[in-house]
Order: sequence, then C-alpha cells, then structure tokens
Amino acid sequence: MMYDEIVRIHYFHEVERRRDLNSSLTLPLGVLTALFAAIAAMLGSVSIPLDQVEKILLTLCSFSALAGGVAISYALRAVIGYTYRHPTSMGSLAQWREKALAEGISSYRVDEDIQRIMADQYAKGAEKNSTNNDRKSGYIHTTGIWVAICLALVILSGLPYVYSRMMAAPTSAPAVGAE
Repeated sequence: MMYDEIVRIHYFHEVERRRDLNSSLTLPLGVLTALFAAIAAMLGSVSIPLDQVEKILLTLCSFSALAGGVAISYALRAVIGYTYRHPTSMGSLAQWREKALAEGISSYRVDEDIQRIMADQYAKGAEKNSTNNDRKSGYIHTTGIWVAICLALVILSGLPYVYSRMMAAPTSAPAVGAE
C-alpha cells in the first residue's frame, strides 16, 4: 500500500470515528433525561415543612442533579468547539493544475505534485482530526462516569422517597363483617 493510500484511509477513518463518537452520546443523554424526570418526580413529593426523611431526600436529589449537570457539561465539551480539518478544495487544485499545464509543465509531473499535495493534506487532516477525536472520546468517557454517579445517587435517593411514600400511605381499616 502506498503512502497516499494509507493517509487517505486514516483520514476517512477519523471522519467515521467522529460520527461514531457523536452518536455515542445518545444513550447517556437519554439516561440523563430519565434520571432528571425521576429527580423531578421525587422532588414533587416533598412538602413544606420538611421532615427528616424529606431533608435527606432533598439533599440526595440535589447531589443527583449536580452530578447530572456535570455529566451534561462534559457532553457539551465533547460536542462543541472542535474544528476539523479537510483536504484542499478540488476547485483550487484544478485551477492550479491548469495554470501549471499552461506554463508547460508535463501533465505527469503536475499529477505527481497533486498526488503529493493531496497526501500531505490528508495527513495533516488525519492528524488534527485524530487529536480532536481523542479529546472528544475522553470527554465522552467522563460523561459516562458522571451519568453512572448520577444513576447511583438517584437510586440512593429512591430509598427515602419510597420510605416517605410508605409512611404517608393511608392504613386500611379492618374489614367490617356483613350484617
């Protein structure tokens, strides 16, 4: 395999990797949406004045929401602020080729130069895109960690929530015999 083929394959691998990384955020963001809905439902049961169990519930839900917010911030860092490099436009390359041919340079030599230029463009693009994708991957990994922390805190928050719901449930009166 020639050098120009290798860098072109690497360049397109990084383009595909970018697409895969961006789509890998779908599940964590969906889970976060469900977790925030659960937090909202649990907080909807809190009434003023707070008893001890509701204070614990409020504290745990606050930490859950904070962990979810941190996860969202890392997800945003994984998506926003990346400039990806692309090879030179074919229009400017075609103009350069026509100009070189008009100056009497052989078409074989011009085409070799174009192949070298494109290999250089693909190599630079692959390097820049690889660096971006590595950073993006790190932020996505950290997003997953914070989603897991948020999930654990929401589950922990469920304990005082269930306890408070059980204590608030009306007790049923004993059945009265039929007369």
